[in-house]
Amino acid sequence: MTDLEFYGDLLSQPSRSVYLFLECTGIPYTMHSIDLTKRESRTPEYLKINPQGHVPYIVDKGHGMPESGAILMYLADSRKVDDHWFPKDLLARAEVQGVLCWHGSALRAGGASLVFNRVLAPRFGMEGSSEVAERFSLPRVKQALGEMENCFLSNHEYLAAGEISIADLLVVCELEMLQMLDVEDKSPKFDELLADYPRVRAWRSRVRERCGKPFDKAHERMLGTIKHFSAKQ
Repeated sequence: MTDLEFYGDLLSQPSRSVYLFLECTGIPYTMHSIDLTKRESRTPEYLKINPQGHVPYIVDKGHGMPESGAILMYLADSRKVDDHWFPKDLLARAEVQGVLCWHGSALRAGGASLVFNRVLAPRFGMEGSSEVAERFSLPRVKQALGEMENCFLSNHEYLAAGEISIADLLVVCELEMLQMLDVEDKSPKFDELLADYPRVRAWRSRVRERCGKPFDKAHERMLGTIKHFSAKQ
């Protein structure tokens, strides 16, 4: 057992971002898999650890911490990792923090809602809304992709501070979740959605290459779920 315990489900976009950071930096940790599809985050045992019942969650030397953005910043500051992940320079750090803040109200707000209402809700017997998906979620995703294309990536290879950072990991995991749209017999599919955003596509490939094998490992569970859903169509 290491000092750092990580509770997560790699079907969860934020959990994948923390997993990617841990693997890319070589930080020692112990993984505790929490299966969201089996509601394991709501068991009495897990709620004793994290009363909020969410993932990801870490316990470091007895101290618990929720929220992927906070976890990523804390780990980057508390461990010896390359500076580009979360720069010490205040201006560069503010750029990274700006993207972390943007993510929650932009790509995550639209993307999570779109995938939930169009894909997950009908398959897990939850209440969803196709109207919300089409009228709010999809336009918000397109707006976020446009902001990435024309603002963050207009003159840069990465989203902030000129190098790969924790912001790229958080956002790319959110973007990958949109592959879930491919199980539905309606447009847009994932590739269609990205067709008008060449800088976003190039950035996605760049981040995947920088992360290497951990990137593919992080998304195995999600891709397996997509195959499972597609087979049941």
